[in-house]
Amino acid sequence: MRRILVIGGGIAGVESALTLARGLSDDHVTLLTHSDVLRVMPDLVYVPTGVAAHRMEVPVRELLAAEPIDVVLGEVASIDLAEHVARVDTGDIAFDIVVVAPGAAPLPTSGLQLQTLDQAELVRDRLDEVFAGATAEDERASIVVRTCADDAWGPPAYEFVALLAARRCMLDVERLVSVTLVTAELQPFQWFEPHVADVVLEAFTGLGVELATGVPEARFDDIIGDVVVDFGRLEARHVPGLPGRDEHGWYATDSDGRVHADAFVVGDAACHPFKSAFAVAWQARRMLVALGGSLDSLGERVGDVPIDAIEHHVDLGTSTLRIRMPVDAKLHDPWLGHDATVHLDDAPPDRLAGLLVGVELTRAGGRSAAHAHRALVTRPGLPHLTAGRPRLASHPTP
Repeated sequence: MRRILVIGGGIAGVESALTLARGLSDDHVTLLTHSDVLRVMPDLVYVPTGVAAHRMEVPVRELLAAEPIDVVLGEVASIDLAEHVARVDTGDIAFDIVVVAPGAAPLPTSGLQLQTLDQAELVRDRLDEVFAGATAEDERASIVVRTCADDAWGPPAYEFVALLAARRCMLDVERLVSVTLVTAELQPFQWFEPHVADVVLEAFTGLGVELATGVPEARFDDIIGDVVVDFGRLEARHVPGLPGRDEHGWYATDSDGRVHADAFVVGDAACHPFKSAFAVAWQARRMLVALGGSLDSLGERVGDVPIDAIEHHVDLGTSTLRIRMPVDAKLHDPWLGHDATVHLDDAPPDRLAGLLVGVELTRAGGRSAAHAHRALVTRPGLPHLTAGRPRLASHPTP
């Protein structure tokens, strides 16, 4: 029996612990987390649009109560791979395999950010002032969202802009409040195959969003508005003793997630150019197979997604873009998933589609932000923003 230690209580750590505990039944899995709650970070984009913030947190022990996983509260100080010991403030933990999910932190910017609940609530308050002024006083205002291209993950910025545009329509203030997305990317969602950009551009046209692509980051501070929100660069959080950092500070893993024969890195700290829940499922399952497990041990499907696939949902305000890729895809440059299929529909997105932790959160009643927002902006009597826009049938990329 191997002792597998997973360090990190975010989506990446919990998904990895669930995947390995269920897929490697002969091994013992311990989850080390510094917090007793799991924060559902992908739902932060909904907080500024009026969704209750309490839906962001779920107790970890309650979520994993039925799982063969030991949950230990503590802060890791360092990892000793020679001795196979994690130095923790509550006592050392021995391991045979260690999986580290330290996450990433945003670098400072001149605009507001959307990386924590406090920041999301601050953005919400500023936007409430703008929309209240437009509704009651016919005051004109501009909202600018800026996103980098490298060492960042752009899709949440596109989602946030779409959600704001949908709310603007709901309040009937399109002529008074402008919404602009400024991106260093040459096209929307540049990490995906090119036709995905066409879908996003068409949706933005229907929503009345202004888009400026290919803007150098050095020019970002020249483009301002009444409210400016930045989805800027990130930097990996580091764990002393863990090897494998590249010249930019990210952990450069192999195709299975390893940085050492007995150490894996998953989640945002890994060197992959995408920081999203769908990537966590891909990383966890690749790691499971590398450790001798089988995807079949997890069942045939996770929610509505086949076990051998991953799925990324993008909320476009009143429609959802769904991108599905096989687990065995090589998610690297120049694009993600050469065997992807793309589909656009009106159903609310599943923020953690295809993740084991997503299924458990649904059972715990912890995820309804996307549904709540969709219900808010598509109430009877409101304009139907997707009217006249052609639907995109599921099709493989070239």
